[in-house]
Amino acid sequence: DTTDSVKTYEDMKTMDKNTFSIMVCQSVLNPKFAPEGGCILSFTSMYGSDVWGDVEVEDYVATKNKIAVRMMNDMKEKMGVDIAPYVEEMCVASPWTMARYTGNPEGCVYGYETKDWDAMMARMMMIGYDYPIKHLRPIGAAGPQGDGYSSTYIVGDMFAKIVLREM
Repeated sequence: DTTDSVKTYEDMKTMDKNTFSIMVCQSVLNPKFAPEGGCILSFTSMYGSDVWGDVEVEDYVATKNKIAVRMMNDMKEKMGVDIAPYVEEMCVASPWTMARYTGNPEGCVYGYETKDWDAMMARMMMIGYDYPIKHLRPIGAAGPQGDGYSSTYIVGDMFAKIVLREM
């Protein structure tokens, strides 16, 4: 809705104002990812505080489905693509789902927000010390460069080279 990152950041701390979403269509890169004639598409949103902790158990399913519909409607409005008539199957997950099935702390799939004392520079300086298990390195959003797809790719490449050199 805006290029104002401060507003987006503040809106991500609420359930109703948060319109941030990421859409990935895995079938574009790998057409065989889905059965012939179909595709697999995922939407992700992030919340900057524990707004899911305020959701009552009896409202849980309705809340996560409302957010899923909102993301599809946002895609229709902003991109002019209406996927709703083509959805055959949909799975809607929340941080509660991720915590239960993946074991991610607090259901956080993107890592956590870095602070001044734990930002990228400090993490990069500790690469030689932070990983006590030989040849084992975390390649995710909670890694040395922090959150983000590009950071995860860069760290994966970097750690692969480090481990190969160690081996």
